[in-house]
Amino acid sequence: MRCVFPQASRSKFDSDPDLLPGAPAHALPRFARSLAQRSFASLLSVFAPGECALCSNSLLEARLAPLCELCLAKLKPAKLLECVVCVEALGMESVWAHGEEARIPCTLCRLSPPPFARATSFGLYEGALRQMIHLLKFQGQTALADILGDHLATALEALRPEAPAEMLVLSVPLFRSKRPFNQSTLLANRAVAQLKRRDPAWKLREDHTLLRRVRPTQSQFQLSPRQRRLNLRGAFSVARPEKITGRDILLIDDIYTTGATARECSKTLLAAGARSVHILTLARAQQGQVAERWQPGTPLHTTHFRSA
Repeated sequence: MRCVFPQASRSKFDSDPDLLPGAPAHALPRFARSLAQRSFASLLSVFAPGECALCSNSLLEARLAPLCELCLAKLKPAKLLECVVCVEALGMESVWAHGEEARIPCTLCRLSPPPFARATSFGLYEGALRQMIHLLKFQGQTALADILGDHLATALEALRPEAPAEMLVLSVPLFRSKRPFNQSTLLANRAVAQLKRRDPAWKLREDHTLLRRVRPTQSQFQLSPRQRRLNLRGAFSVARPEKITGRDILLIDDIYTTGATARECSKTLLAAGARSVHILTLARAQQGQVAERWQPGTPLHTTHFRSA
């Protein structure tokens, strides 16, 4: 007997608001039943493994995440000459002018410095990493959060030498009706747990209730960079500013695209009294990808770039 890993959970939650967190009390039994059904499907998949969700090769052993070893091995950290502030890839002219070990800002960060201290990412938003993020976000394969969270912890570890000794960890919030889980919170939970074991002296404390998205926003993937900024303006708030005041914040998200979300969240946190904000994301989309993804008048069905 073979079982392909369940992929229908997202559509069920998206189509039934009663299954979402914050649903009225009478809907909770239905939410519990749905969770039980998903748990049973995942358990069945462990005992009857199916195909790799990326390459369709047969899985040789039971796995919670439907990925083979070959696809998992494709997850590699980015190795580019990057902007010291936002990790945008710098052009070859920067290599010629400053050398391969240069630590310089990109043109955008020079002309319009972001409110956050620094952003860092594990890898580029392409290939296997991009596909795995889509499986997590859009197909509900939450078991992938542990695998991807371990890689996020690697990027976080690289930030350690220049990071404050104590940091309050937040994840970029979703609006309450977006999906039944926040992928950024799942990634943050795993990454922070790993870092606490690797470096107990680094004081990282999570509180994902402090930063809120107070209004629904248009999906970002079909917007230009300027439209993204306008779309997010005033979309976030801090629930308890006294918990933020004087704190160094580590803000975690799955993808850094144009930086609009990171900038808007950072402005909100600094206005609430935060001392500094650092951004950590699993993947970094380069500006060439964004320009290729969005062209005025391009039909949306030809677009393959998706991001939060």
